[in-house]
Amino acid sequence: MWYVIQVRTGKEEEIRFQCEKLIEKEILEKCFIPHYEQMKRYQGKWHKEQRILFPGYVFRVSDAKERLPFALKRVTGHFFHLAKTTATKPTAKAPRVLEIIRPPEASVTSQ
Repeated sequence: MWYVIQVRTGKEEEIRFQCEKLIEKEILEKCFIPHYEQMKRYQGKWHKEQRILFPGYVFRVSDAKERLPFALKRVTGHFFHLAKTTATKPTAKAPRVLEIIRPPEASVTSQ
């Protein structure tokens, strides 16, 4: 099952690294941030840049639905609860994870 959690924009890689380091492999199969490539022209040349597809979000793959929220307590950072309304305040409580439907294979890279 795929899950997504909202983090402070700019802290995605830090949170991904912590998840991979602090959460056991039997709980967290994979943690990733989808990227896309964008061509930008500067200094008279075209440059290929990688951008985060969903800034402020980190994706996780896990079959341990009940254990994952407790394992995420080990990860330090500014998590936001994801709800029907826009979250505006960081919380120190266990982050709420949302299940998402796995999209069809797309030309998106993850790190």
